[in-house]
Amino acid sequence: MSTGWTGRGWFDPPSPEGGSAGRSSGRAPDDEPAAPPDPVEAAHAAALRLLTVRAHSRAEVEQRLRRRGFDPEPVAQALDRLERAGLLDDAAFAAELAASRTRRGYAANMVQRDLRTRGVDRDVADRAAAAASPPDAEAERCHTLAADWLERHAGLEATVATRRLAGFLARRGYPPSLVADAVRQALGRDQSGAPD
Repeated sequence: MSTGWTGRGWFDPPSPEGGSAGRSSGRAPDDEPAAPPDPVEAAHAAALRLLTVRAHSRAEVEQRLRRRGFDPEPVAQALDRLERAGLLDDAAFAAELAASRTRRGYAANMVQRDLRTRGVDRDVADRAAAAASPPDAEAERCHTLAADWLERHAGLEATVATRRLAGFLARRGYPPSLVADAVRQALGRDQSGAPD
């Protein structure tokens, strides 16, 4: 007798050893069901997947895993293990992010704020921002950023350029006095609009 569709389901004739000769359940009759995965191992694997996409702070990884339903204790154990292996390092993460933000023209206070919103410890964030954006270089960076912006937006009417450039620099976190000075220098005029 062959295996076949009966109209109500598959028909599997018994095999000589007893049991079905046709479709099988995928495991031997005496196999036990698989044990549930270890929660620490599962959290560790999920954290590694996150870290292969991009670097994260410990707080970011913890938050993501908790949102996925992992319990706090296995998450903490998994993250401790990743830190011991050097795969999760808030200081290295902060330094890398601070350098990236600074290259994009952000002021140190904006870099610090960004790191803090990602759960990086205040002292770690402050050190990373100061290293990437030393206070004595911030004015020069603001002036360079202003000149570059103005070059990309050549042809704007002076008052429009002033307003937009000032807004751009302020959104990058530069203080108002430095913004005003950088805008004035970039536009080659004083605040009253008279030529230098």
